[in-house]
Amino acid sequence: KSWFGFLGVTVLHGDTAAEALQYGCGVQSGYSAEFMARYTDGWITEDPFRSEEFLAQLAAAGVLRLGDVASDSRFVRQYLRPHGITDKAAMLIDAGPSGVLLVSVAVKDGVPRVSDRDLAVLRVLRRHLGPLVIEQLARHRARAGRNEWQLTPREWDVADLAAQGL
Repeated sequence: KSWFGFLGVTVLHGDTAAEALQYGCGVQSGYSAEFMARYTDGWITEDPFRSEEFLAQLAAAGVLRLGDVASDSRFVRQYLRPHGITDKAAMLIDAGPSGVLLVSVAVKDGVPRVSDRDLAVLRVLRRHLGPLVIEQLARHRARAGRNEWQLTPREWDVADLAAQGL
């Protein structure tokens, strides 16, 4: 099974990219339970996507391909390739004080790397999704803070209307 031609897709959000990766708030699809268990038990610390250097490069570029920064790492050779993953790419959307959205995709055997075309699509998608991500993460953050106020749903409706100047 594949998602848009990718073996796996991960969409995570958090205050920072490192936090999104650490706490995994979002969706991971296409990866088997065995794959994820092996990752968590022994490979997570070697994942180049989790390194400060990679995250800094991703923040600067917006979209990066794993093969361009760590194509021959032990993680790629001994963990990803045996599981049929030949390359990955990541896209980061910074929503300012509302946090970040991190999307990663993986390509499978038969596809040597994430194509330049797919990287270009991710760049365009990033540009178009930016405003929506900012709005949605701000809304999510506002809803998360609501638990402290203990208002009824109708009171929240009125508060939302008041916040809009109505």
